[in-house]
Amino acid sequence: PPTAFVCSGPFASASTMIVRLLLLVVVSCEAVRSTRRAVIGGGAAAAVASSPIRRAGAFDNAIPEYASYVDKAKRRGTPPKDLGVLKRTINEQSIDADPVTFSGLRGCDGKPNCFSTTGDSLLEDRILTGVDTLISPWRPPADDPAPFKTLASAVKEYKPGQSFIDGGGFAVVKETDSYLYVQFEALKKGYIDDVEFAMAGGREQGIQVRSSS
Repeated sequence: PPTAFVCSGPFASASTMIVRLLLLVVVSCEAVRSTRRAVIGGGAAAAVASSPIRRAGAFDNAIPEYASYVDKAKRRGTPPKDLGVLKRTINEQSIDADPVTFSGLRGCDGKPNCFSTTGDSLLEDRILTGVDTLISPWRPPADDPAPFKTLASAVKEYKPGQSFIDGGGFAVVKETDSYLYVQFEALKKGYIDDVEFAMAGGREQGIQVRSSS
């Protein structure tokens, strides 16, 4: 399996979606100490929240500049029906790697508008369908007693418009104690990115990530 990346992982030349992921990871890393007291002191079980998938109009936290594009044509698209943590199989078409089935997030189809921690093991197999979209799981700081709660809190505190992306804002679509699904909207054309985080295995396996528009 790929080695999990840590807060200092090098992704400087990544795409817009990876820039967003880095921002979330950095915020999460910085938030660990400041939010740990609240996480521990809360004492409540992880909340389970669900809201309708939104494909029209700006999110409530869109930046002010969104008003200039609100009447422009949008290209929001339709999310896949198999998002979430499901049984996934990799290496099905590989000659040199054995098939592996596990519980995890959806993979990508080789297009550059997606990246995921789910993908074939060998680079030569992944690039048969396009670009290499596989990234490593995120390994949270070892001293965080509730890393997924910390990550979820950091995502919710994310400020839209950083690095000139996600100006249309974002909203949490589904949240459990081990899964987070968030939609982010692009400022001008209204593209919707479906972003997922999941802790499907033990802590040592890291947190899975997927983003696709």
